[in-house]
Amino acid sequence: MRARAAEVSRLFEDGVRSGRITMAALFSADYAPVPGSNPPQFAPPFVAFTDAVLPPVLEGALRLGENVVFCAAVNRDGFLPTHNRKFSQAQGPDPVKNAALSRNRRFFDDRVGLAAGRSTAPFLIQAYRRDMGGGAFATMKDISAPIIVQGRHWGGLRIGYRAETVRLGLERAA
Repeated sequence: MRARAAEVSRLFEDGVRSGRITMAALFSADYAPVPGSNPPQFAPPFVAFTDAVLPPVLEGALRLGENVVFCAAVNRDGFLPTHNRKFSQAQGPDPVKNAALSRNRRFFDDRVGLAAGRSTAPFLIQAYRRDMGGGAFATMKDISAPIIVQGRHWGGLRIGYRAETVRLGLERAA
């Protein structure tokens, strides 16, 4: 986990060094609302950059095991700019479907999302009920590690696992 977060840190630093993005843009809190989005989505200045550099890391993490549900970076505000492809579908008229499948460009500023984005510990492990929209929830375990850019804490890289699969895997190992 820490190696993947370090890879994101390196990608962000390379982007700043090459001029693809500025530190001001990368750390911007200017969250422009996406008109008509439900649940609300936002477009801060760094979204195009994260959409360009994060997918290989995020999609690669899904291949770690069948119990891995998602991998995403969140900033210190709990904002998730770029998600896995399966959770980055265009929004439609159904807000329940949007809540489940259009999870990019959204705030996840609940206790778990904020802790993942704000923790500077080498890693953080949390358990929670993931709101999938329409009253549906999934029990998840979340492992995160900090993303540091030129000495500044940007946020955290999160990997979510289905808790049931993790538990079954541990039972088989015993």
